[in-house]
Amino acid sequence: MLNFRGIFPRCYTLQSDPYNRSRRHAIKKLEGVKPGEGQYRLRLGRWRFRYDIFGQEVVLHYCGLRREETYRYRFVE
Repeated sequence: MLNFRGIFPRCYTLQSDPYNRSRRHAIKKLEGVKPGEGQYRLRLGRWRFRYDIFGQEVVLHYCGLRREETYRYRFVE
């Protein structure tokens, strides 16, 4: 069963600092991705969020969970 309680409160980052100007978050602007295709990626543990920023609006395009065997270590949930 997936535990969303620990992840989604941390998504507050998208409201407070979507461009990651503070450099405190695992946000990366993806090269070669056009606006409307999810130019930014937020990484929270095994979760990946792809989103775009249009003015004051953040549009979420993708929310996905990475497979556990992708990593050499296990996340503690």
